[in-house]
Amino acid sequence: HELRTPLTSIIGSLKLIEGGVFGKLPDALDRMVRIALQNGQHLALIINDILDMDKLAAGKMEFAIADYNLDELISLSLENNQSYAKQYQVHFNYQVETDQSLGPLTIRCDAQRFQQIMSNLLSNAAKYSRANQNIDINCEVIGDEHHEEIKISVRDYGEGIPAQYQDKIFKKFSQVDGSNTRKKGGTGLGLSICKQMAEHMGGSIGFYSQEGEGSCFYFQLPRAQVSASKNSIEADNVN
Repeated sequence: HELRTPLTSIIGSLKLIEGGVFGKLPDALDRMVRIALQNGQHLALIINDILDMDKLAAGKMEFAIADYNLDELISLSLENNQSYAKQYQVHFNYQVETDQSLGPLTIRCDAQRFQQIMSNLLSNAAKYSRANQNIDINCEVIGDEHHEEIKISVRDYGEGIPAQYQDKIFKKFSQVDGSNTRKKGGTGLGLSICKQMAEHMGGSIGFYSQEGEGSCFYFQLPRAQVSASKNSIEADNVN
């Protein structure tokens, strides 16, 4: 897209400068380059959200549904979002709440869209957690023999969402008011996009939150009934 091309070039150039391609920068200039890079990356996220919302509204977003090994998907999600964990000084704690003797769990989804949902939930949890806290990622099988789903939950122990904002959380441009929330940035589109993506993949998304105790966001997608080994994922084919 025309919006992405010049911005990608700008971000790439700033990364080279920050990385020392022109030698060590004076402290003041180094600080300005880092600020410019952070804002460029933030702008890229905003553009991506707007373009994704436009595709979804027009029915033009493509979904390549296949069966995948859940552990591989989650492991990639955690790896891709470690920078948020480091930045906000939190720890990702991953658990699977099912009988491991039954073999690996497989899930039916679009791997790229799965990663987008996970990145949104993990980055939000990191942003709104207290420092040195765990973020719990749990997976469990729900449903019955006729239709099973896998529920993936991301639980933080931050401030929680005030009750008066909870019914708006998946609406477009929705943000919880408050000085701390505004400092975190964001378009207010991420969760709305996640909801539509989950539904396009035959699933759903939800949350519960207690003010002062944190929030748990979860999404559910169909469990695959066949081996997903042929769709083993790699970082370079879902990003």
